Amino acid sequence: MELWSRWEKNYYISAIAGANNGSSLVVMSKGTQYLQQSYKVSDSFPFKWINKKWREGFYVTAMATAGSRWAIVYVAWCSIF
Repeated sequence: MELWSRWEKNYYISAIAGANNGSSLVVMSKGTQYLQQSYKVSDSFPFKWINKKWREGFYVTAMATAGSRWAIVYVAWCSIF
């Protein structure tokens, strides 16, 4: 099932993992209260992009590699802290 359909049902990405062969695992949880959550997939570590998002008030909540690709999950606000 696609991430978008789970987001519409109030599920959020709570963990991600990747393997050297390029496969990945996404764990989604219901009940976590994020104002906004999104992710970025990149062929290299997105250092400049992460710094830009930090300046905009976003927080990185998970990151993983799958093969040579990076996945970064970020939120605009989180009520679990």
